[in-house]
Amino acid sequence: MSVYKATSWGRTRRPKSLRDDNPIGTKETPTATTVITASATILDNGISKTSTDGGLHLNGLVTENQRYLHVYVEGAGARAVQVYGYTYASGKWAPIMEHDGDGTRSVMTATTDSGAARHYIFEIAGIDRVAFVKSTTDAPTLYAAASTF
Repeated sequence: MSVYKATSWGRTRRPKSLRDDNPIGTKETPTATTVITASATILDNGISKTSTDGGLHLNGLVTENQRYLHVYVEGAGARAVQVYGYTYASGKWAPIMEHDGDGTRSVMTATTDSGAARHYIFEIAGIDRVAFVKSTTDAPTLYAAASTF
């Protein structure tokens, strides 16, 4: 008798790490996500499972079309990263825009404030891959996960 093994996350209740495509156990060791220096270095073409980017995630990180992106940032002083998104339909990277509540939009940005760590939850419904690009001189230490609920 064959056993079904899911190859994607499907609907998930708790955040799943974006560090790789493998299912995780009940407890995982946090792994910091590399922040890219400039948006121009994200690979527009040539998204592949094997990138020769030296671990910089120039291909971005797979989200499995989860709805929410959980981003934890920490670091000394004020440090910030912008969240970029990629969809297979467009084949292009761009900053993900979010509503500010007053009718305007701005780029999704995760920042530390005077060195205080912060946890952000962004809605990314439909985004296939995400990448993090620093927007200050020094990038924060960043941990990323995704969930459906």
